[in-house]
Amino acid sequence: MPTISVVLPTYNRSNILSRAIESVLQQTIDDFELILVDDASTDDTEQVVYGYDDPRITLLSHDDNRGGSAARNTGINNANGDFIAFLDSDDEWVPSKLEEQLNELRSLSSDWVATYCGYTVSDHRQVNRIQRHLSELLFTDDGSTPPREGGEELIPSILMMSFPLGGASNLFIRTDAVREIGGFDEDFQRHQDYEFLIRLLKRGKLSYIDEALTIKHEYDSPTAEKVELGKEKFFEKFRDDIEQVEQNGYDVYDEHMRQLMRLHCGEANFSQAYRYYKCFDGIEPRVYVQLCWAAAMGIVRKIPP
Repeated sequence: MPTISVVLPTYNRSNILSRAIESVLQQTIDDFELILVDDASTDDTEQVVYGYDDPRITLLSHDDNRGGSAARNTGINNANGDFIAFLDSDDEWVPSKLEEQLNELRSLSSDWVATYCGYTVSDHRQVNRIQRHLSELLFTDDGSTPPREGGEELIPSILMMSFPLGGASNLFIRTDAVREIGGFDEDFQRHQDYEFLIRLLKRGKLSYIDEALTIKHEYDSPTAEKVELGKEKFFEKFRDDIEQVEQNGYDVYDEHMRQLMRLHCGEANFSQAYRYYKCFDGIEPRVYVQLCWAAAMGIVRKIPP
């Protein structure tokens, strides 16, 4: 049986799928299985996968499109390894990723159920590359640095979505822990990584490898409207947790409203952004800078090429 099960869900990404697959096959450790889950693609996904003659690769297919969480769960249910690593089909890994994370978890006691790593972003949209670079130069979200590893003490920053997870592609988890919490919640189409991580931290601890072992490629981002719907479901599920951490001084709901303001400004949807703005008695200068920059980028995106 393999030590590691790599679960790679995909949907209509045959044009870039090979990059993700090859980054797995080029790992410095070869004791893994690669489970690809095709979530009812209508493109050439199947032909791309069958183009690889490697016995470690298994292709599973959904008859209907069920979403990323369901596709990951299909992979989890068919995993044979002691550890599970997830890779989104638009991301890739550096060659040492699995080996370093395996060594990390093996060096820790069993109450450490998962580890995650740093990442770099390769954005194919020039405007977003400029925005990210200037954002790093001009401001950070706040003056504090939340803890990067530990147990339930990480949950407040995750509830505020300020925790630097960077997506499921960075996670490496003990399989028994994944199954004990029931995998991913298939009702979540947005924020599913944060939802999963909160439940996982109630099971055990998360460690961090301070190396960029994942390369994220950003293409299309969800609309502010879709993010709003995702947040509503997130608030509903974790209402009790949010109330508890707010009593301890964390402004969870306010932080989510600030995020939505920025998203609407980034779409030049200023009436919706103002709806959130009115909920605040005042906004600190750093947030004004963020909103102004997002608005400027939103206007640029509206200009025809």
